[in-house]
Amino acid sequence: MIIKFSNNKMAVFLLLSFIFIKCNTYKKEMLVKGGESQAIENCIIDYYHTNKKYIKEYDNFYIRFIDDEKSNYYHINVLPQRNKISIRMRHVIDSIVTDEFFPTNYKLYNKKLFMWYDKDKTLQKDILDELDKNKLLDSIWLRYDLGIYKDDWDNPSKYPSPPTITIDETIEGVDYIVCKEKIQIFTRVKSNRYISYKVLPKPKCN
Repeated sequence: MIIKFSNNKMAVFLLLSFIFIKCNTYKKEMLVKGGESQAIENCIIDYYHTNKKYIKEYDNFYIRFIDDEKSNYYHINVLPQRNKISIRMRHVIDSIVTDEFFPTNYKLYNKKLFMWYDKDKTLQKDILDELDKNKLLDSIWLRYDLGIYKDDWDNPSKYPSPPTITIDETIEGVDYIVCKEKIQIFTRVKSNRYISYKVLPKPKCN
C-alpha cells in the first residue's frame, strides 16, 4: 500500500510539473512591452492556450479592441467568428475602413485566424484573401451596391438575400484588461454575457 501511495503521489507531482512547465512555455512567447498590436498578440497567445474547447471547434476568431486614452488599460475581447463578413462598395483597398466590425488586421497563430478592426490600418488585399480562404467573406451586399442584384418586389426570390447575423448566447467570450505600460500583465474573464468595463477586474500594473 505504501508503494502504491508513493507512485500515485509521484504521478500527481509529475502531472502538475508538466502543466506548470507547459504554462510557462507559452507565456515565454509573450511580449513585455509594446503598443496596441503587441497587446493584442499577447491576448491571442493566451487565448489559444487557455480556451482549448473553442480552439478545437473553431478556426476563426474576432477581436474587439477598445482603448480609452484616459485609462491605463487596454480592453480586448475575443470571441469565435461564426457569421459571414459582408464586403461592401465602401470597402476599398488602401483606404481607411470606418466599419468597426469589418476587420482590417489579422494574425495567424498555429493555423487559427484572429482578426480585428484596426482604425489606423488601411484595408489590404492580404486580409481579404484570408477571409475568402476561410470562407468568411460574402459579396452579396456588394452585388446589390453595384446593381448586379436588385430588389424585385414582384419576385423576391429572384436574387439571394444578404447573410443574416446569428447570435449564440451560449458561446463565451473572453475579456482581457491589459496594462498599457506592461502588456504582459492582464486579467481575463470568460462569460457568455456582456460585462461592463467598469466592473471587469483590473490588474495591478505596478
